[in-house]
Amino acid sequence: MAKTGEQMIGAVSDVAAGTPGTIVLGPDDVPAMMELAELTKPGPSSARTYELGTFLGIRVGNQLAAMAGERMKLDGYSEIAAVWTHPSNRGRGYAQALLSAVSRMIAARGETPFLHVFSDNAPAIALYHRMGLASAAVCM
Repeated sequence: MAKTGEQMIGAVSDVAAGTPGTIVLGPDDVPAMMELAELTKPGPSSARTYELGTFLGIRVGNQLAAMAGERMKLDGYSEIAAVWTHPSNRGRGYAQALLSAVSRMIAARGETPFLHVFSDNAPAIALYHRMGLASAAVCM
């Protein structure tokens, strides 16, 4: 059965420091990225998704604790994608910090960030609203 999703758009508020530093993810990080995708069940993703834009991550020890990046680009807009947090690291502000960092990259190019989220992902939607994104459309 198909799930519905929401498209959200807007400026994302900045987050104060206090989380571990972000790193740029690349080919060597693909196994950890795919493991995180399998744990979070976010929807479509592949081992080459990171090639679509800049992806940032936060590592805790040897574990990729969270990640987010860019995917689809339209004239004046860039999609924030793969906002994933390892279940054992939720509630620590990692997704918020990464969302803010990716949004800053997009805004620095004069573009507007947007993202897609499954309609039943209430915790993510609540975070995105707190961060300043507004619901724009329901997608099927």
